[in-house]
Amino acid sequence: FTSDALLNSPSLLSLYRSFSDGLCNVIAGGQLEIAEAVVRTGGYSGGYTTAPAVALAKEPLALVTRDYDPGWSDFVNWVLVSLIHAENPNVSVSSTNAFGPQFVSMFANSLSAVGNYGEIYSRNLQALLPRQRINTISGGNSP
Repeated sequence: FTSDALLNSPSLLSLYRSFSDGLCNVIAGGQLEIAEAVVRTGGYSGGYTTAPAVALAKEPLALVTRDYDPGWSDFVNWVLVSLIHAENPNVSVSSTNAFGPQFVSMFANSLSAVGNYGEIYSRNLQALLPRQRINTISGGNSP
């Protein structure tokens, strides 16, 4: 490719603006960044199609914490692990008592507040990026 065939954008907003203004015909990015709903939120209103639902890369999302507080990082990691683990047996916002009396309050507050991983995904990402196998723990049967 010649240098004028590729346009490198410094930010997602700039990328979406260039696409909307016709400065580029194709955008590339992670599955979430190129999801139609996200691109439209960035201002694009024309026709839009993406490649077939075959991902070229698997890019699970992750939490990131600062490295100067390992205690906080461990806590955040364990809360995330509990929310992911809760999805498999279908423990949800409405059934946090399923952890049993031994662990009734261990992660109940976080689970009661936001739900299990499937509930979080459904509420925040499903409309933008339907779950694929890599992000499905319970076969999509979570409440």
